[in-house]
Amino acid sequence: MVDKEIVLKFHFNSDIVRVRASTTDVDSIAKVREYIADAWPELRGKDFDIVVGDGLGSKDILNEDKLDELLTEASVGDGVSKNIGIFVEERDAEEKEDDAGEEDKDDETHKCPYMAAKECCPEMMNECPYMAAKECCPKMMNKCPYMAAKECCPKMMNKCPYMAAKECCPEMMNKCPYMAAKECCPKMMNKCPYMAAKECCPEMMNKCPYMAAKECCPKMMNKCPYMAAKECCPEMMNKCPYMAAKECCPATMMNKCPYMAAKECCPKMMNKCPYMAAKECCPEMMMNKCPYMAAKECCPEMMNKCPYMAAKECCPKMMNKCPYMAAKECCPEMMNKCPYMAAKECCPATMMNKCPYMAAKECCPEMMMNKCPYMAAKECCPEMMMNKCPYMAAKEMMMNKCPYMAAKECCPKMMMNKCPYMAAKECCPEMMNKCPYMAAKECCPEMMNKCLTWLLRSAARL
Repeated sequence: MVDKEIVLKFHFNSDIVRVRASTTDVDSIAKVREYIADAWPELRGKDFDIVVGDGLGSKDILNEDKLDELLTEASVGDGVSKNIGIFVEERDAEEKEDDAGEEDKDDETHKCPYMAAKECCPEMMNECPYMAAKECCPKMMNKCPYMAAKECCPKMMNKCPYMAAKECCPEMMNKCPYMAAKECCPKMMNKCPYMAAKECCPEMMNKCPYMAAKECCPKMMNKCPYMAAKECCPEMMNKCPYMAAKECCPATMMNKCPYMAAKECCPKMMNKCPYMAAKECCPEMMMNKCPYMAAKECCPEMMNKCPYMAAKECCPKMMNKCPYMAAKECCPEMMNKCPYMAAKECCPATMMNKCPYMAAKECCPEMMMNKCPYMAAKECCPEMMMNKCPYMAAKEMMMNKCPYMAAKECCPKMMMNKCPYMAAKECCPEMMNKCPYMAAKECCPEMMNKCLTWLLRSAARL
């Protein structure tokens, strides 16, 4: 079928809406339903029939075969956009009762990272914070960023949980991954997993971990690591996701930042914040170049605090490990290629690509090992230390430390579905490769090298 522009002429009650689209934009019933729901929002989530005329006065329910036939005919022609008339008929109460017991077995339920198809694992339905089974809560369908019921959501939903179709929302959508300006596209509000327009769902405001409308819950403002009401916090708020300016927040609030403490409260803590350096120590211009790095001339002590960076005197080869910093004299050509890559001449290639924090034993002494916030060399630190790394641990012990994954031997199929990337081998083997943490040796050995956890463990053995 050739991709061609067509005109869809939707009829509902006495209203007519014309939509220009390409044949690929409407090549499924689900996509057609979304166009209808956009045209008449009151139909979203409701049962309605899509009907087409046969040219002889009678009408038929539009199905996938009929739609394909219409689009094929429309794609063949002299270049003139062809009109396709589509009639929308809302079902009455009796029809809804007749259809209540029938469920579409082809729902795209597996597209939700928490949701399992009804036939696969019904107990998991309630585990998804956004999704409710169709029979349970259809209105909740749109709140899941990954899930789109076949009837209500088009292919755009599956592309990205934060994505808005170009036709729907302008540049303002890109300013925040969750928020859409009211004047821009109120319909899109429900596509944000946490945010709902005040008029639409004020209760949802508090469910967003970052956002709380001023009118709704000002106290919630401080719970957001990025957000502060204008009245509460000045320009300093934007400089660090955890930082509050001295002028606006008391010492008690300062301690809520895991890295930062007010100078008067705990000056030693200053250097532990990866984004913050005391004004006396590092000028603002240098801080913006790298969240961890301060120029040697400015603050040499800070050099070692960066998990990527080592002072030139200590280990010049380590310079390339900082994704922001590279010593000019070390290897200029390779700098722009990868944030974790070091030139072959500088460091052993076999180790460099394995971990952004780890340096080969031959390249850097044990003293450098401890500068990685997560990693400690096996010779240097015992197994107890290993478990302190959220990524690293021996396979036998740390499988369950992945926040989403449980080893097959440890947890049943129900647990498998809690990982947004992982599906049990029996359920969805294709999803295995999408889990950034885990690939069980029994089920997917090829993925071991792609898992940061596995790489760190392998590196520690050397």
